[in-house]
Amino acid sequence: MEITQPEKKKLGILMNTISLKGILAIAMIFILITGAITIIAIISPKPYIQTKVGLWECSQSTQTFNPNICKGWDSYSTLTSPSTDKNISTSIVVGPFATLNKDVTFGLLLKNVFTSSNMPSFSFKLNLEYSFQPFNDIKLVSTVNYVREVAQNINVECTNGNEFCNVDFSVFKRFGTLTYERFDIFSLSSSSLEKMDQAEFYGTIQTSNSSSTVFEIYWRICLAFGNCVLLCLFFWFLRLYSVFNWALEQHLTALLIYGLILFNNPFCLLEHITGASFFLMVDSFFESFFTGYLMFYILAVFNSVRRPERAKGFIPLIVRAIMAIIISCSAFGSILSIRMTIQSNSKFHSNTLTIFFSVMFLLSIVIYLFWLLFEVIRSFSERRKMSGSNKNRVVIFGIVTFGCIFLLMAVYVGVYFSGYMVSNMFIGLLAYVNLYCFFVAILNLPSLQKQGSNTNGVNIAKLDTEFKVETYDDDDELVVENKNEEGTLEDSVALN
Repeated sequence: MEITQPEKKKLGILMNTISLKGILAIAMIFILITGAITIIAIISPKPYIQTKVGLWECSQSTQTFNPNICKGWDSYSTLTSPSTDKNISTSIVVGPFATLNKDVTFGLLLKNVFTSSNMPSFSFKLNLEYSFQPFNDIKLVSTVNYVREVAQNINVECTNGNEFCNVDFSVFKRFGTLTYERFDIFSLSSSSLEKMDQAEFYGTIQTSNSSSTVFEIYWRICLAFGNCVLLCLFFWFLRLYSVFNWALEQHLTALLIYGLILFNNPFCLLEHITGASFFLMVDSFFESFFTGYLMFYILAVFNSVRRPERAKGFIPLIVRAIMAIIISCSAFGSILSIRMTIQSNSKFHSNTLTIFFSVMFLLSIVIYLFWLLFEVIRSFSERRKMSGSNKNRVVIFGIVTFGCIFLLMAVYVGVYFSGYMVSNMFIGLLAYVNLYCFFVAILNLPSLQKQGSNTNGVNIAKLDTEFKVETYDDDDELVVENKNEEGTLEDSVALN
């Protein structure tokens, strides 16, 4: 006897049914877009512009400062004959500053006259008393009220072959628009006076490149707009299905696109215009918590693709969510403390809070990588126990994720060692994260799967043995109870 049940449609995902040609076509598009993004990032304007100016100028060639032919700052006289009335030794005036380049970093360089083939390196320390004061009219410089600051034990490192010695002194300032800034040096002392009469100081000024800032603002807004379009299209493809019938991967992907919109920081223009710390904190929050959710998404989907639909529960998600929350909190504390440290002109190694959050973030990332490696090995080792569609999605998601993570990590390492946001590739890194999310959104579009090849119905055959699914064990194996009763089938679909 044979019983026939009318066919039912089941909502699946494109990753289960996509053909090899389809995945290759998507991969080719991904590679082409990646190449285009890389080219755009390389040729984009540099985020910062640095200029340097010598603090003395001579009409004739001379090894030491000669008051008769030179003008500017005689640093050697300041070292050997310190002023008792605290008069200004030298001043540097810069400005005015525009809205998009008002973040300025002042620094010092020293001409390398200390090293030679017989002395490959030379180091000493400086003490500096200085002042920064803004003013609106350059004619009113003399009326400035000075607020002196002291920098002690400034390390100076000189290496043979380098034109300048590295001076470990920099001051980050954020100025109001249409104002000038005056950098005054009152006194200078050194732990060594050897050849200091020949050493010329240079002032360095690093400002934000307004062209790069405008480019980044448009870049972020375009990415955020593209995310909105992607979210609308994703929901449009799912409009015919109840949200309760969505696959777990589709719920997670929808939240991923929502977070991606905020990750792109559509409020960046307000951050540059106002200079308020609130927008800095909001940007750090979205950036860190999206990073945590993206890591949670990868773990959750790897756990989901190897499980049958009935075995997907919330406990594995909760455990992975706890890991993501730890990563997000440590990343938020690390990012925010680093940015605040830069603005307060502190050193990273002297900020206890920065060290704590950085170590916490590093440890959580190491734990996450071991966890991800375990999930990947387990998923690929269990492919032999899966049906054809499940095998397909394990391979596809694994290859896509590994390829994208390898690309992101390679770019991130390059960006990190070149100065993070100072690098042109930082905007490329933003685009690569968006591109990965676009890719997984396509793979999780709905796909109508059929439960049988018969167009009229699904045949359920009568069996002589009853098999009843009791539960799933720790290895996601079905635990089956065999009652050996003839003529019954309790684990079948109810019939009309």
